[in-house]
Amino acid sequence: MAGGSLGNLVTFCVFSVLGLLLARRFPLPVKNATWVALAVAMVAGSFVGVGTALLSVFGFTILLNWAIVSCFFGILGGLMDRTRRREK
Repeated sequence: MAGGSLGNLVTFCVFSVLGLLLARRFPLPVKNATWVALAVAMVAGSFVGVGTALLSVFGFTILLNWAIVSCFFGILGGLMDRTRRREK
């Protein structure tokens, strides 16, 4: 696996878990406007800081745009899970 791919995978995993933890702070039920804002932020985040390294050690790089997208992905996933569990 190339260094860039490994960095992206680790970034996605770490920041998705961070997003899952942040999702606990949102009150339920989540308004539709919140869902839309989070989805738009996730898409827009992929265009922010492209190529900007948050951390770069020995060829292993954590990129800003991947971190933003992964965090919002984790938040959305966490909110979906909590909403689904609440409805049961």
